[in-house]
Amino acid sequence: MIDAASIRRFAPNARPELTQAIAANWHHAESAEIATSRRVQHFMTQIAHETNGLARLDENMNYSAARLVEVFPRRVTPAQARILAGNPKAIANHVYGGRLGNHLPNDGWDYRGSGFIQLTGRENFRKRGAEIGMPLEENPELCREPGPGFLAAVAYWKVAGCNDPAERDDVRGVRKRINPALAGLAECKVWLAKAKRVFTDGARAFEPNAAASELEAVGEMLGTLGYAEGVRSADPDMLLRSFQEARGLNATGRVDDATLDAVIEEMEQFDGGSAALPPGSGSVASRSAELLVIGLVGVASGFLLAEALGRGGEKPLARGGGRDSTTRGASSAVQSESTAAQAVRLLGLLRRLPEAARSEFYDEQIASILNELARRATSSRGSDSLTDWLQVQAAADGLAAEGLGEVTLELYQTRRAAFDAAMAQLSLEQQLALKALTEEFEPASSSRALPPAFPTFDLEANARSVPRVLASFDGTSVFTSRRGFPAIEGILAIHAADGLGEVVFQATSGGGARDFRATNGPLPPGIYRVSNHRPNRTTVGMVAHGVGYSFDLDPTDGTQVFGRSLFRIHPDGPSRGTNGCIGVEGNAATLRACEARIAAGLRAGGPFRIIVRH
Repeated sequence: MIDAASIRRFAPNARPELTQAIAANWHHAESAEIATSRRVQHFMTQIAHETNGLARLDENMNYSAARLVEVFPRRVTPAQARILAGNPKAIANHVYGGRLGNHLPNDGWDYRGSGFIQLTGRENFRKRGAEIGMPLEENPELCREPGPGFLAAVAYWKVAGCNDPAERDDVRGVRKRINPALAGLAECKVWLAKAKRVFTDGARAFEPNAAASELEAVGEMLGTLGYAEGVRSADPDMLLRSFQEARGLNATGRVDDATLDAVIEEMEQFDGGSAALPPGSGSVASRSAELLVIGLVGVASGFLLAEALGRGGEKPLARGGGRDSTTRGASSAVQSESTAAQAVRLLGLLRRLPEAARSEFYDEQIASILNELARRATSSRGSDSLTDWLQVQAAADGLAAEGLGEVTLELYQTRRAAFDAAMAQLSLEQQLALKALTEEFEPASSSRALPPAFPTFDLEANARSVPRVLASFDGTSVFTSRRGFPAIEGILAIHAADGLGEVVFQATSGGGARDFRATNGPLPPGIYRVSNHRPNRTTVGMVAHGVGYSFDLDPTDGTQVFGRSLFRIHPDGPSRGTNGCIGVEGNAATLRACEARIAAGLRAGGPFRIIVRH
């Protein structure tokens, strides 16, 4: 029943070493009486969900601030989330420290969710290690290896008594024994539908209501993925046909293997999962970087972009960013809502891309939509356009996108009553994201000086250990931006590709918030990877004296960016200061010289590093 071929059919994107570990160690599962069709189906369902399609064996703790509050509402406050965001080790130690048998400072990280059922906590590692005869407590990395990770999962399954509900075909009962909060139940129902098609005793035992159960499971998941709002009818057949059409499948309204694989692929591409509050597990619903690249970088020609642009109505911010619970049904606002929904959905997709692919995706697919929404919000006195803009601004929390914060500040200052009323219509998560931004708009906050920079690692030691450090930005003083916030001015030094000689330029960073940890604040100190030269830019905020260009800055080598993204180097204009990028100052000739120097470094050896200090 279980071999490498059947596992690959069940989870096509499974890592080969995980597939091999399951097949090679299946006799241990049989020893735990995971031997009947039902038990096999439910066991494979749970480990597929916990490992995001057999793709990874450690819990992804790299949460944004908004997602942290959503996943760990009882353990992380919004203020704490803004500090912790983007620092996986700190997050794990905060949310798991002091419980689940964890008592040492780094236990939360060391004993984060691991293995095929995501064992969590020192106590779990100790007990499962004793049961399988391996020192998991002493060496927690063992649990993140395929063989030991599988044995630990089998041991947990057995001690949790999962065979009984599995034999009854009770997916809810099985899930509850692995995650009492039932997080991930909808995903497990879809995986179970696939498991029942693969792991059988021979001829498929297709009970009379199997088709209806599959349709119900898939329909529920499509609702979670945001498809239900795009379909006027609640008819699950119509919902499924809509999804099949978007994916280029045969639109039959019936669940088949191709449809299940397509739904699972979208599930895998969504951040989120059930890592919160597990007694024995913390689910990983986050795909590996390789699969993200395959599934998302090519969206311009793939199904995701077509699907995102082809639907109207309100959408969830994404599983990684919460869900807007507000429904606005006025027919006069349909077009505006549709445009805002497109922007929110695309921003959600952007956050699932590898860092290096985000800037180009934003420029090519999102920027023009945001420009149109900004025009509506600033030229109309209507409430719908303002609410739409605030939804988009909340979805863009943490993105160093030039122009967004300026529009929001203008609306906040000129239409305060309408701004507050529109904000009150949004979901709690959206309000929290906006509140963090609007707090920076208050004079009491913006008048305070920038706090001192505090790299969370030895910056100079890291810089000596990484290759191709050809540039640096050293903040030398602070000025007040036109928006009234402190910003950094300093020296951008670009070294020659051969390491000999350098050219220096005046540059700025920040000016939309008082703190480098906040959206629109200065670029956080650390080490960044410079890549992706885009000449002849026309985007407002990236052009000065008729010269426009950009280079991407992706955090690397342990740099903590507090959940922020989309950093770049570009000309500083039309006014001094940026939303977190490095803005190059000077006349047209100086700006072109800086562009040529950076481009030459890229041509000589590809991406290089820049050190940021202030």
